[in-house]
Amino acid sequence: MSTHTPWRALGLLCTVQFVLVLDASIVAVSLPQLRADLALPDHLLQYTLSLYAVGFGGLLVFGGRAADLYGRRRFLQLGIALFGLASMGCGLAANATALLAGRTMQGVGAALASPAALALVVDLFGEEDRRATVLGAWGAVSAAGGAAGLVLGGVLTDTVGWRWVFYLNVPVCLAAAGLTAIWLPERRSSGVALDAISAALVTLGLGAWTFGLTEVESRELASPSSGGAMLVGTALLITFVRRQRVVDNPLVPLDLFAPTLPRVANLGAAIIAALIAAQNFFGSLTLQRVLGRSAVETGFAILPVTILATLGSALAGMVVRRLGVRGALVTGLVVMGGGLGLLVGVDSAWSALDLAPGFGISASVSAWVSSP
Repeated sequence: MSTHTPWRALGLLCTVQFVLVLDASIVAVSLPQLRADLALPDHLLQYTLSLYAVGFGGLLVFGGRAADLYGRRRFLQLGIALFGLASMGCGLAANATALLAGRTMQGVGAALASPAALALVVDLFGEEDRRATVLGAWGAVSAAGGAAGLVLGGVLTDTVGWRWVFYLNVPVCLAAAGLTAIWLPERRSSGVALDAISAALVTLGLGAWTFGLTEVESRELASPSSGGAMLVGTALLITFVRRQRVVDNPLVPLDLFAPTLPRVANLGAAIIAALIAAQNFFGSLTLQRVLGRSAVETGFAILPVTILATLGSALAGMVVRRLGVRGALVTGLVVMGGGLGLLVGVDSAWSALDLAPGFGISASVSAWVSSP
């Protein structure tokens, strides 16, 4: 390998991560058009986002463990291939079932590819001084993917149609899979078991809860499709937790959830990420279905919010140094709550400028709330 190969490999791995994060947001701006073409009921609309998140998040730890055991490059290629095929399936979808199945498989592909890509980055840049630089680049690429998704989704939807939001991934995945075989070495580690049962329990549990919460909108809480699904999800997640107590190599060690400040901060970051995802979802629908904006206008209206989030992340270190970890968390959550409170009562008389203060405050503060 030449001396330049690790940096080319870094560019390739960052491109993969960019596309995976891009697909978490690029669909949001396309929702109204997608809904109209596929006759997707309102109560199923959010599944286009949440099923991707469930597949991605539910299998992420499993994907990382499997890549360590069976080969990081191999699982990166497998994840990229599955993601590309699922993207083609989403683009060709003739009905809601095909689209939602494709989004789920996209999430599974992302869960296999993303941890393998990050592990290869760490392998290629093991020196501590370079590792900080490349991990910073990795984080910046992830943030840029979220921002680009909102704008690119709007442009594609208004010009060539929402299906190209998915078709765009296919040539990128083909190129990435080919270059991975040329530029990346195979790496693996041993000594940890692969607990497929735990992965199935947590993924199905999260999926059942997602389904139940979504069905509450159109059915009673006590109905089998809402309350029943949440009960099943709860049982699966309890079984998962109990299994982590007894297996030799738990998929998620339970001491990660001990009430220490760093772990509480991580939980807070997860909650904030969920709130921002919901804000983008409802913000996109509000701008298009309530305020009558086009997909392109919606993407560019939300873009400044993402830029503010990036700037907030850049200021995180200074905020934590001034206020301390606890102070940054508490102050940030209070300010973010105030920003979200400004969005209460939105109706058709509002404009995009009326939404900007609430979105901007919550997004910019969320970045440094998540950092501690």
